[in-house]
This record gives sequence, C-alpha cells and structure tokens, in this order.
Amino acid sequence: MPASNLGREANAFVRFLTKYILSMFAPFIKYWSTSKRAVRVITKILMNEAGQTGTYYDDGGHLMLASTLVLLW
Repeated sequence: MPASNLGREANAFVRFLTKYILSMFAPFIKYWSTSKRAVRVITKILMNEAGQTGTYYDDGGHLMLASTLVLLW
C-alpha cells in the first residue's frame, strides 16, 4: 500500500512519490491495495458467518485454493 507510511525511513522524494503519486494508481494495479480496501477485506474475513477455518483468501477477499504443497500434508 503506497500511502500506508510503511516507507517512512525512505528519502523525502520517495516518500512524496509513494504517498501522492503512486497511491493514485493502487486501485488499478493487481496486488496493490489501499487502506480502505484492506480494512474491508479483513472485516469480511473476520465476520465470516459460516465459521470456515483453514481457508485462503486473495487480495479481493475471495476464497482461493490452497497450494498443492499444502494439500500434501
């Protein structure tokens, strides 16, 4: 998430670039997120009424299949 302030130890130019320029592109780039989207996905997972455990979710909050390596265990 470019605007999340995780790169606060970077130089001033990089901080400006990530906070004000790259954050505008985050909703359109796969695997990039915004704080608002991350909160929505986390809330959806935590409020799971079905009570599913051991499931995997993608960056959009949709169920996804586990790796074949996990299934071998």
